[in-house]
Amino acid sequence: TDLDLRATSSLNVSKTDVTGVSAGTIAAVVNVATVKAEALVTALLDDAAVQAAEDVTLISDYKAYGRATALGVSAGMGAIGAMVVDLKAGTEHGADSVVQVQGSANISAAYLSMKATITSDLFGKSVVGGGGGLAAVGAQTNVTDDTTAAVRIENGAVLTSNAVVIAAQASRSLDGTANAKAFALGAGAGAGLDVESSGDARVKI
Repeated sequence: TDLDLRATSSLNVSKTDVTGVSAGTIAAVVNVATVKAEALVTALLDDAAVQAAEDVTLISDYKAYGRATALGVSAGMGAIGAMVVDLKAGTEHGADSVVQVQGSANISAAYLSMKATITSDLFGKSVVGGGGGLAAVGAQTNVTDDTTAAVRIENGAVLTSNAVVIAAQASRSLDGTANAKAFALGAGAGAGLDVESSGDARVKI
């Protein structure tokens, strides 16, 4: 007999778009697009006795896909525009995809596999344009991935097996663009792109 304990989560935010257009003597447009992925996926074996003649598999798998776009145009004698995109994946729990064996758990199997995996794909785009007598525009894109995959075997747990595979894996794809353009007698434009990846893949025994 086999035991397959599996926790999975798939988050797909394929489209988060905001658009603003403003025209007048004094024109102002401000847009903010925000995507937050905060999932906790856990496969937990606590104070359990498991005996399997063949395989025991413990798996936690978390997939996060996020897209966000902010687009704005302002035109007038005085034109002001600001576009902000903010994408963030990760929780404050210390880990997002977790396989954990704790307490007095006792696992006996011919083959034991424990795997925690994360796959994240985040992309943000901010675009702003302004024109007129005086134009000041700005675009900012922030993409942050703080997700962590972890396998934890706490004190007191007993594992007995002919073959053991323990793995934590995090695969990340992060990118973004920011574009600001101003056409006026007096013009100012600024664009910023901030991409940060600070998560981990951890095995603790």
